[in-house]
Amino acid sequence: STEPAAMASLLANAAMYAPIGGLVWARQASGVRGRRKGAGAAALWAVALALPIELGKLLVAAKHPDFTNLLIAAAAAAFTYALARWIEHVLTGKATESPAAPVISATPATPATPERALPSLVWPKPHPAGLLLAVPAALAVLAGVANSPMNPPILVVLLLAYGLTLWRWPLLWFFVIPALLPTLDLSPLTGRLLLDEFDLMVLVTLAVSYLRVYRVSPLPWPGRLCPVAIILLWGTWIIATTRGLWPLLDAGDEILANSHSPLEAWQVGKGLLWALLLIPLIRRIPSDATPRALGNALNGLVAGLIIVTLVVIWERHVSVGLLDFENVFRVTGPFASMHTGGAYIEAFIAFAFPALAAWVLLQRSWAMRAVGIAVAALTSYAMLVTFSRGGYAGLVAGLVVVAAGTLRVRSGKSSHRWLAITGLAVAVVAVAIPILSVGFAKERLARAGEDFSFRLTHWERALDIMDDGLTGIVAGMGFGQYPMQYLLKADYPRPPGTYGVALDNGNPYLRLGVGEAVYLDQLVDIEPNHKYQLSARLRMRDSGKSLTVPLCEKALLSSFACIWNQFEPNVFGNDWSDLNLEIDSGIMGGSGYWPRRSVKLSLYNPGSHVIDVDKVSLTTSEGIELLANGDFSDGVKHWLFITDQDIAWHIHQQWVEMYFAQGLLGLTAFVLLLLAVTSVIWPMMQRGNLQATAIAAALVAFLTVGLLGSTMDTARLS
Repeated sequence: STEPAAMASLLANAAMYAPIGGLVWARQASGVRGRRKGAGAAALWAVALALPIELGKLLVAAKHPDFTNLLIAAAAAAFTYALARWIEHVLTGKATESPAAPVISATPATPATPERALPSLVWPKPHPAGLLLAVPAALAVLAGVANSPMNPPILVVLLLAYGLTLWRWPLLWFFVIPALLPTLDLSPLTGRLLLDEFDLMVLVTLAVSYLRVYRVSPLPWPGRLCPVAIILLWGTWIIATTRGLWPLLDAGDEILANSHSPLEAWQVGKGLLWALLLIPLIRRIPSDATPRALGNALNGLVAGLIIVTLVVIWERHVSVGLLDFENVFRVTGPFASMHTGGAYIEAFIAFAFPALAAWVLLQRSWAMRAVGIAVAALTSYAMLVTFSRGGYAGLVAGLVVVAAGTLRVRSGKSSHRWLAITGLAVAVVAVAIPILSVGFAKERLARAGEDFSFRLTHWERALDIMDDGLTGIVAGMGFGQYPMQYLLKADYPRPPGTYGVALDNGNPYLRLGVGEAVYLDQLVDIEPNHKYQLSARLRMRDSGKSLTVPLCEKALLSSFACIWNQFEPNVFGNDWSDLNLEIDSGIMGGSGYWPRRSVKLSLYNPGSHVIDVDKVSLTTSEGIELLANGDFSDGVKHWLFITDQDIAWHIHQQWVEMYFAQGLLGLTAFVLLLLAVTSVIWPMMQRGNLQATAIAAALVAFLTVGLLGSTMDTARLS
């Protein structure tokens, strides 16, 4: 197949000419006037550079000109220019007359100046209540940075730069948070889940914004149901978090690094906490700045969607190829939270797609509409290769709501809007036909009825393992408690696999339990055809299958080429065995499509006996250590837990999982919130407001995915 070479050539040429668009934008932004402006100028400059390069190939015997590279160069430069203009408009809050990046609104709003929108740009005297909330957030940031596996000085600089920028432009976070929510996840590198880099961004947002805007008088609630729903959500968050964390009072230190730790309650519940803490800031955005803030949020969703789409395309290309639809490989994109399964990537794509559709409808230039429709086609591809039937339904449901909402828009030419909607629908269908008509997707759709019966049984089992009594019904079991309750109470042929970090006379070590296959993965920098030394200390009580340490080219959940290494202890019982292996990497790190798959070392217990592991090491022939935290002195930092048995970790139904965690109180709060939002959105949709239409479509799409998938048991999506 020539696909890898063709894709490599396309990406290389696009990357080579894309900076030209940025240079053209920078030249115009600096005030230097030229004869030509806009994306067209960027495209012409790119073609002017590409043409002599292609003609120059005539002088090289082994080369020949490829004039399609001129089109690639023009498209890459024009896209970069348009993206730069879009970001410029979003960050500066300029009027959105340019078609590059309109604020998503049905009618133009008068942009509020910083002085009208917010207090003076000088540092104001902090409000006591704002200071009371900002200081704990700042202290949490400091603790998170000090405990970060990443480079602390770099992290400090980035967070400080964001904080200072946010102080200057207080509406910036409306763009940054939606854009980074699906994309800033470094846990495959850090193994950090309790307080990750995205959480630190949210905490910086809270610290700066509470100091910056808390003196602004809050806007009134848009309806009577809103404060009731928010108060109930606060109550259910406190109860669900407390119930989830309560076992920590009786736990030892080893519970801090455990596959079924009570700290899972924090990992799940922090998402709702961040949302609740942001609500007072949202209410303090003055009314004349609200359209810009909401436009920033929807544009941030589109930016995040584009990044997710590009990551999925990259993931498919390096793993199995873009056009291989027979393979059962399912993408996870940048959602490392799917290390135990979940419907997170399809839920986000479905939620963000209506914002992209609304952006396309509001473009005044057909060239920009065509760019938007092309992005929609790529996004549809990203959704389709999740092979999620709930995701497919969510994407269609959101697009239908957007189409229905355009019926009420009276400004502009309706024929143009319907041509744009038709273009979006055609793009989705054109991408869907070749994927759904063959291979894995066709098989998944064919067995939908059988799988639904299995899901019904699974939901019933989830409800059966809840505690009996009024407390469980009203308050639920608590955040993050389903995996533990499943482990303790569910009827299964083979238990879920487990791990934990324990202490042996003060020395930490890893204990791999017995059950379904689970792995602890760490990325390693392996080169092909090199020798490496692999060593570990093991302890097993009885003989049997011992520790397996595969070295694989691996995506988050799928392995490809592997070298399987097996350690056999010298003794059994309470004594440790020190074991060493020499391995040859072979093609590892050099196979697959360019730019090559990542390589991961995994720890895996295939047997029927508990295995204790310590001092895992992988070194080069020069003695350079490639593993971090191989002695588990920092818990499981730099290691990421992966499982093949997702039903032990997810209920796969949004309403059932909310009832399990938060009981009737949580369901009531959520229903009231949806009713409150509907009471605000529906009249605006009736008046043709495309902001309201995009939000309504996003909610419908998200709830549709949740009918068959876990969407709210991870912090980012909740």
